[in-house]
Amino acid sequence: MSVTNALTRECLHLLRLRGVLAWRNNTGALTIARASGRTQFLRFGEVGSGDILAVMPQTGRFLSIEIKTGHDTLRQSQKEWIAQVRAQGGLAIVVRSLGDLCRFLDQQENYMALNPTRSSDRRVATE
Repeated sequence: MSVTNALTRECLHLLRLRGVLAWRNNTGALTIARASGRTQFLRFGEVGSGDILAVMPQTGRFLSIEIKTGHDTLRQSQKEWIAQVRAQGGLAIVVRSLGDLCRFLDQQENYMALNPTRSSDRRVATE
């Protein structure tokens, strides 16, 4: 297992332990051969989207997490995705270690503790 895959798994585990609904977001493209002999190009997922997508407890805010290890840098499409998520009121972070995610989650919890009325600001009534 690669370092990036290991960190992604650790992040998913931590998010679940902290009560965050989170899932691995697979993206990519492939070419498949058809019975007719022709090939078809298929793209799945949004280009540049985070490796992990999540919904924060209490607020319901969308969270996109991009995992980077070693000397990896953000591609332009990833920078654009992060900017779009933030512009729409969501959260988007780059994680290089499990500690990065721990600090982010602690900051979110501290913010909610200091601003308890904010937890209902983003909820939509369903009744």
